[in-house]
Order: sequence, then C-alpha cells, then structure tokens
Amino acid sequence: MVFHQAQGVTHVREILMEFPQTIVFWDVDHKKAGSDTDPLSAKAVGLTLLREIAPDRVFAISDVPLNRMAYLLNMPAFGHHIYRNYEGPAAEICSRLAMACIAQDPFSSERYLPEGSKFQKIWLKNSDQKGAAIEAVSNVFNRLGMPPRLGTMATQGADELLMNAIFDAPVDEDGNYCQRMVERNHSILLVGRAQVELEIGIGDQYVMISVSDLFGSIKKEVVQSLIRNDYTKVSYRPRESDPGAGLGIYGMIQSGLSLLFVCKPGSLTKVTIFVPRVHNFRSFRTGFRFCSFITR
Repeated sequence: MVFHQAQGVTHVREILMEFPQTIVFWDVDHKKAGSDTDPLSAKAVGLTLLREIAPDRVFAISDVPLNRMAYLLNMPAFGHHIYRNYEGPAAEICSRLAMACIAQDPFSSERYLPEGSKFQKIWLKNSDQKGAAIEAVSNVFNRLGMPPRLGTMATQGADELLMNAIFDAPVDEDGNYCQRMVERNHSILLVGRAQVELEIGIGDQYVMISVSDLFGSIKKEVVQSLIRNDYTKVSYRPRESDPGAGLGIYGMIQSGLSLLFVCKPGSLTKVTIFVPRVHNFRSFRTGFRFCSFITR
C-alpha cells in the first residue's frame, strides 16, 4: 500500500476519493487538534472522514485516553484507538488489524497470530462451565511463566467477557435483551444460538483470549461510551437494576489490556483480549495498547 500524508481536509478528501481502500491513521491529539480553526483539527478531519470512509478503517492515535479528549466524545469517525507507544508487538498487531479492516472475514483468530501459533477452543454448553473455562485460561498464563499480576488481569478479563456473552448478549426476536436481569450465579443452558465459545491463541509475542456469541448484539457506540465514561468519579453509581452496567469493559481498558470487538449484527460477536508476552508487569503497563471495533 502507498503511504500518503494529508495536509488538510481537502487533501484528505482527494486521497480517499482516489484510493477507496485507504486505511487512515489519524493523529487526534496534536497541539491544534482541539482548535476548530486549524485545517487539521479533529472536528474538521472527523467530519470529512465521516462522509468519505467507514469508521472501521480509521485508527485514532493519541498519547492520552479517549475520555480525556472532550472534542472527540461526539465524533464517531473512528473504529480504532491506539496509544502512541510502538514497542513490543505493535507493528505486527497494527498490520494485522489493518488487513482485517479490509478483509471479508475479520473473525478468524488465525488472522491475528503468526503461522504456527497454537489454538485451543472450548464450547460452553452451560453457564456452570464458566469456572472450568476460566481455570483453563489461568493455566495457560501459569504455564507460559508470565507475570502473575498480568495473568490475573487477563483471567478476570476473560471472566468478564464470558459473563457478557452469557448474560448481556442474548436478545429476543424483537431485539430486546432477555438475560440481563438474571442473577449472575444462575445456571443457564447454553444450547443452539445461546452457545458461547472461548478460544485461546498463543503466539510468540502475545496471547489472545476470545469469547464469541451468536447474537451480534453489541454496538460500537455503546462500547466507546463505556470507554469514555469516568467511573472513578464519586458521582458515578452502578445501576442496581442492571447487573451488566458496563464496568467490565471499562475496567479492562483502564487496566491496560487491549481489546478487539468484531461484530456481524444479529449473527455473531467476537471479543478478543490481546496480552503481550512480557517478563514483568511494568513492561506491560508502559507498552503498546489499543482498542478496535470492526463491523461486518
């Protein structure tokens, strides 16, 4: 692919018209990004991108979290967010995400790991099997000798994803969520469309933990709103009437874990945690991270 660096919104539009398969890497926190008068302001570029290209192919890049950039809160022109830190597996992951953005099938786990990586799949037939599935995840991190704290975070993240797939994802024929009010310790039979799959992929630079459901009910705007909210504020209180209040996804992002959401509305959702294979927890906290959402 040919690299172009846009000098303003007119140039952005020209590039996108000439090269419709373009993938955009968008600097959203340069010094004048929040100034409406700058030719490369986030508002000017964002509005142009919204008109010219699918958000799936736009990567927003910044030094700070999304919830600290007020001017981006209502600009849904991007499907991916990358912290500007390119150590470790950054180049490999970014290239694989970019290819997935223009692929017909972005769901396959093999797409995100190099050839020769190992995969393990577990189909849950009952919600009571969640504990055994989580134990399998924990065993992988212990076997690989990764930092215990990182292994605990990844295992807890997998537990959150399974809870979301079992209780938050199911919808009825009218699109109404039908399991969200069920107590999380309630035993649910997971057959037919309610089946949930856990997949573990082990590469040489990172480990992937994926959870899939067959409802395709997750929405990008909901995910991004969870990421942007500041749940650490005293004013925030989880909704007691809604057990799935969104703290799981927010907590994973805040902890430094990277997430990929791939959704085919009404058919399939696959959420993947990417965990770098580092030797100490500090390397993880200061390393590369991202959050991506692809819709098909």
